[in-house]
Amino acid sequence: MSQFGIELDVFVESQTSEIEELKCCICMNVLLDPVYGTHCNSHQFCRACIREWIRTRAANCPLCRTPMRFTDVGTDHSANRKVMKLVAKCSNGVVDGVKCDWRGPYGNLAHHERRCSFKKVTCEHCEMILERHQHLPHLGVCPKMEQPCEDCLLWVQRDNMRHHVVYVCIMKEMPCPLQCQEVILRKDFLHHVVHDCTNRVTVCPIPGCGMLVQDVHRHNREDGEYHTFLLMQSGTHQRHFNGPIHSFKYVVEDITRMVKSSPFCTGQHEFRVMLLPPDRDARDNIGLYIQLCSGHPTLVNVRMKVTYGTVTRSLEGKLNLKAGEVKGWSAALKAEVLDQEQISANLELNIVIQHYFS
Repeated sequence: MSQFGIELDVFVESQTSEIEELKCCICMNVLLDPVYGTHCNSHQFCRACIREWIRTRAANCPLCRTPMRFTDVGTDHSANRKVMKLVAKCSNGVVDGVKCDWRGPYGNLAHHERRCSFKKVTCEHCEMILERHQHLPHLGVCPKMEQPCEDCLLWVQRDNMRHHVVYVCIMKEMPCPLQCQEVILRKDFLHHVVHDCTNRVTVCPIPGCGMLVQDVHRHNREDGEYHTFLLMQSGTHQRHFNGPIHSFKYVVEDITRMVKSSPFCTGQHEFRVMLLPPDRDARDNIGLYIQLCSGHPTLVNVRMKVTYGTVTRSLEGKLNLKAGEVKGWSAALKAEVLDQEQISANLELNIVIQHYFS
């Protein structure tokens, strides 16, 4: 239906003569809310068409040019009754070439369209546009429609249901993650793992260990050596080093590249010295480090005298080391010291290592 008049394709084509009698001479469509001129041989117009004609074009009849104001028109009830009796057809339904086959008086068309199965409607959940007869089947599969979870009865959108069941639903049964063969509800998961599970785990109480274990005593027997090392490490500041003293000397001829010394032995342990040269992009200083190559975890006091040209520096530290671990001083020699000396000078290291024995 256009703004002015009823479009011709609304009506069945076999009514050509009736439609011609009921056409508006302005919009050339079938009369909508028909009126006639009271001073111009009762010419017929749509009410909106003649109002627009008089307002924007001329204050006269478009057919006979008789002067006319809008107050000079009257409602044409006879023409309106004829229009309402014209046979109209429903234009709904073009999906898959299937259309509504309704035919009836134009006066009943509005009522039919409110109930027409082919009328376009919008799904209230996913906003998909479909025909009314497709709406109910669509609700059975609509991904955005909410439905209750079978376990917890919480309403969840259909496309989120799998995620809800697998990860969220508090009433979902799940096997114990500690493999105690119990089946528990997700809402009871934490209480079961902490209090009820026969395979429950506890945190190792040794400072620095933090492992989750089922049997603390067995864990301590198996990792007793490591626990001793951790306990030594936690009390370094209270230790008095009473082991034998071992001294070594090592000369670095080129400080511009990374250097690792040959291992040197202190009884049951082997150590090596590592030098990390300056790097223009990452660091400006020379780093010196001690690596425990082999042996049990140990606590040592390291004193190192560093000589580079005319520059001498002393380093000292208590190091807790286990096999493969590296610790030391990242700024053993500052960049400004290197700039004062010739780059070709040798770097001489005098190292003293003393173990702690309990």
